[in-house]
Amino acid sequence: RARQYDPNHPITIGWSHPRHAHLLSEELDVVSFHYYDPLDAFSEHINSLKKKVGNQPLLMSEFGWSTHRSKFYPGGTTERGQAEYYSKMSSMLGDVSAMAWCWTDYEDVPSKVAGALPWRKNPQMSFGLVDTEGQAKRALSYYTSADELPEVEKASIFEQLLHPFYVTIFVVILLVFIAVAIWVFFRKKLNPQ
Repeated sequence: RARQYDPNHPITIGWSHPRHAHLLSEELDVVSFHYYDPLDAFSEHINSLKKKVGNQPLLMSEFGWSTHRSKFYPGGTTERGQAEYYSKMSSMLGDVSAMAWCWTDYEDVPSKVAGALPWRKNPQMSFGLVDTEGQAKRALSYYTSADELPEVEKASIFEQLLHPFYVTIFVVILLVFIAVAIWVFFRKKLNPQ
């Protein structure tokens, strides 16, 4: 029906995953989908989709990587990690057009959008290529020029281990160890045998 109101512009639907993007492809001018799965599965999904839709143009209308980090969210990453993600994705796109989600971080995301659970809602605030202060993140450099994509230095194992989640796990384990040691010490002191 959309074509009846505007026969001059291309029509598409932003499917939530490439495995569903072939649905209604015969009614669409551009096959569009979102992609948030691991990068190592990207080529497989795209090849499968291309077999189903033939020569129709593909548009990855949403993809990205959140820089949200917290003590309770193991999936968070640094701006360097986000830049690594964009670096790898840029090299994998081939003839697939893509749009990053999203331009800027948000100070708040309504619960109606991502739900009220903090591990679902909070990461949604940090997908931007620009932070809430208007400062460009490293990943923004992947939208300057396709001919001038920068090299990304990988995070060291030390930097990865300093993720707040892993620091929290270490502190909890350390506190449990100290509590057990104190308990054993006082138990031996109060009940000498």
